[in-house]
Amino acid sequence: MSDIDGLAGVLHRSEEDLRYPISASQPLSALSQEFAHSTNHLRKLSELGKKGYAHFRRVRGDGNCFYRAVGFAWLEALDARARRGKDIGEVLPGRWPDPSSFGGLAQEYYELREEVWRMVQGDHPSRTRETSHTLFLRLV
Repeated sequence: MSDIDGLAGVLHRSEEDLRYPISASQPLSALSQEFAHSTNHLRKLSELGKKGYAHFRRVRGDGNCFYRAVGFAWLEALDARARRGKDIGEVLPGRWPDPSSFGGLAQEYYELREEVWRMVQGDHPSRTRETSHTLFLRLV
């Protein structure tokens, strides 16, 4: 058993998880290598690749991981649509969540919402993406 599979490797990965709530984008092939022993996982990864998925991000499992993953994926999807020149005016189906849902983070929610609308309108796209990313990280 190599050291990366041993206790030292697990502790190192746990330490990295505590520092970074969401990882940099990684190619799906990294998961293929990680799950090379499981034909079922490899089949599912192949299916994802055929559907156009090429990357993934690791998310720290801390009780907020689902919301962090969905929120970050949503912002990335908005950015990807904007880069392809597609309309992102329909940011959320229906309506925006009620600000009271955010408790003490309501101000950050308002700021994020304002920045998303600026992005929709095409107002300073690079600055807006950067600001929206920063605001989103404050929420997660």
